[in-house]
Amino acid sequence: IDVAKQLVKMNLFECVISGGEPLLLGDKLFKIMSILHDSGVKFIFITNGMLLDEKIMDKLSKYDYYWFQVSIDGSMPYIHDKIRSVKGSWKKAIKAASLVSQVKLPLTIAHVMVKDNIDYLEEMIETSYLLGALRLVVGKFVYSGRAILNRKNLELSGKDVNKAYR
Repeated sequence: IDVAKQLVKMNLFECVISGGEPLLLGDKLFKIMSILHDSGVKFIFITNGMLLDEKIMDKLSKYDYYWFQVSIDGSMPYIHDKIRSVKGSWKKAIKAASLVSQVKLPLTIAHVMVKDNIDYLEEMIETSYLLGALRLVVGKFVYSGRAILNRKNLELSGKDVNKAYR
């Protein structure tokens, strides 16, 4: 909250709200965002969708966004849930993306390419379109967190990367 107040004094005009998972901050998140919003700041919001429900979406919908990003790593539940190592996470991410679309915020889907989903990129493009996403951001996974421990199961060969980009 103190940092947000300091940033207002510096005439901040854009802020990326990310994490980990920013919704874990609870009500502190909305206090921070309100401080920034009241000074004209516009947001980029990045979430995995696990905690986003109608009540939270109602609170978030009052702010201005360049885009509101939900991470979805598979067009089907078993793919996303395996990659995220959380059963039921696909359903929550899809619901979150739907909520963002319903309130007419600029939805972006972030999709990480790994061994388990590389052959389903076209389906992911279609899924993003059906969810109302304005864009789909696709990239290789980042070597951080659990991805470091599981990199052998995630890393793509050069051939797979070339195939995906084609």
